Amino acid sequence: METKSLKCPNCGAYLSLPPGENRVVCEYCGKEVHISLSEAERQDAAAAQNSDKNLADAYNELLATLMKNNAAAAPAAAPTRCEDVDDDDEDDDEYPSAEDEYGENGSAESTGKKKKSKGMIFSIIITLLFASVFAAGLLLTLMMKTSVGDIIMLVNGVFGAIMGTILYKIVDYRDRVICPVCGRKREHHRHWVKTVNRIVNDRSTGDQLVYTHYYKDTYVCPRCGETKCVDVKKSGGKIYEDNNGRTHDTRNEPVEF
Repeated sequence: METKSLKCPNCGAYLSLPPGENRVVCEYCGKEVHISLSEAERQDAAAAQNSDKNLADAYNELLATLMKNNAAAAPAAAPTRCEDVDDDDEDDDEYPSAEDEYGENGSAESTGKKKKSKGMIFSIIITLLFASVFAAGLLLTLMMKTSVGDIIMLVNGVFGAIMGTILYKIVDYRDRVICPVCGRKREHHRHWVKTVNRIVNDRSTGDQLVYTHYYKDTYVCPRCGETKCVDVKKSGGKIYEDNNGRTHDTRNEPVEF
């Protein structure tokens, strides 16, 4: 449909009438100018509107199909909670599962307790041993009225205090590490496994592959909240380049993030 030109009856300016329209506002005097359209022109205007509507519907349908196909082809999202990973290469006694250590839901905050370590059990045994020796010395003092029991209790108390302090320091420093950000000792949450899926480029073939990263031994600083994952285990067993351009050897290199 061609663009029509008409003259404003108020100021005499020539105005352009858009296709399918029968009125226009004069840009010089502001008066609205309108003409009557023929039946053929009205049909042409209606056909143009229907064509635009059909084109918009087809575009929306195509866009919805593309979004659906992209969602189906996307890799599986990373899990939102920590999961325990079964690794046959590790000793179950040295690395218990998250459920054994933190409870069924795998959260240390939910249970408020951690499984006692071997060092803690050893310290409890030593404490009970010194307590039994102290009880024996006290029994000798009360029953036999001699100073042998006093000497036994004194020696036991001195050595018990020294051994207790040493064992406490061993257990305390073994379960804590130094935060690289604030320098404060922080709790060592062992066997805390988190899986993250990442798309990386295979340098040998150029294909995009999905690698699953297993983060173990997560350290959380109580002061600054810094989280550091060490002993990273990745599937694939190849040398690849990640999204940041860093090259990783997934066969034997523990990478720190």
